[in-house]
Order: sequence, then C-alpha cells, then structure tokens
Amino acid sequence: MQLGDIDLKDQSFEPIGGVEGNAFTGRYDGGGYQITGFAQQRNCSLGNSYLGLFAVNLGELRDVHVEGTINTTKDAENSITAYVGGIAGQNGTGGVISECSANVDIRNANFAGWKNTYVGGLTGLNAGVIEKSYPQVMWKTETMWEDLWDTWRLAQEVTLLRLGIPTVPER
Repeated sequence: MQLGDIDLKDQSFEPIGGVEGNAFTGRYDGGGYQITGFAQQRNCSLGNSYLGLFAVNLGELRDVHVEGTINTTKDAENSITAYVGGIAGQNGTGGVISECSANVDIRNANFAGWKNTYVGGLTGLNAGVIEKSYPQVMWKTETMWEDLWDTWRLAQEVTLLRLGIPTVPER
C-alpha cells in the first residue's frame, strides 16, 4: 500500500511493468494518495509503446490517483501501435482498475497517419474491468479534429460491423 503522496517531478520515469510476459500482475493500493509530477516523453516510432503509470495491467489497481503529462511523437508513416492512458497503457484481460483517477495532459505533435493508436484518460485499451474511476484529460494534437473524426468513424464502423450493419459512408 502506498503510504503517502509521491512527487515524481524532475524524475525519469518508465511505466511499471511491461509487455511480453512482463505485465503488472500484482495488487497495488494507492491508499487514496496522489502521484504527481508524472511525466513521460516517448517517440513511439521505435517500437510498440505502452504509456501510463503502468504499461500493461493484468493485476488489480485500487485507489490510485495520478496527475501529470504524457507527450508522444511518432513518424506519420510508421505503423507501430501505441497505447496511451493515465493509469495504464493497456488494462488487459483480468486487469482491474477500481476507484482510480487520472488527471493527465496527453500531448502529441502529430496524430496524423496513426492507424494503430489507442488513447484514453484511464487506459488506452481496456479488456478488463474499470469501476468507480474517472479521468480528467486534456488531449492536444495538431490535427485534432481530423483525428477525432477518424477515431469516431472507425469506432462506429467497428460497432456497426459487430451488429452486422454495413459501415458508415466516408465523409
């Protein structure tokens, strides 16, 4: 259990846990304390990236409260996947996020051309359980409106395909 507030200002920080058999599988209780000054800067062109306090969560995260900034860049022509969220880049199958909050600025120099990018306030991609948790997110990108349209359109297409309905027309 976390026993007090943690200030990560001016600290180099890599996400807790990893991928490829190194995901976080334990139990972390933040005790209601804050983790502030959390900052990550990553060029996602170098390989699949999982950004957040935790890279991939397959365990249980309770009462964790994080505040900070995630700043990503990526070459537009690159097809590498990025998962970006305040608590975890990905909350995988069996992962639990409960009573958590994330107050994060997610910044990106260029979302254009990112075809495999998952961004969220709590987690970039969720296949587990999220309960009694909330994000407060400032999302900034140079091509925001086009990206939001593409994200919405693609989400609608996936939803419609699951229901057996033809996809929405192009704009």
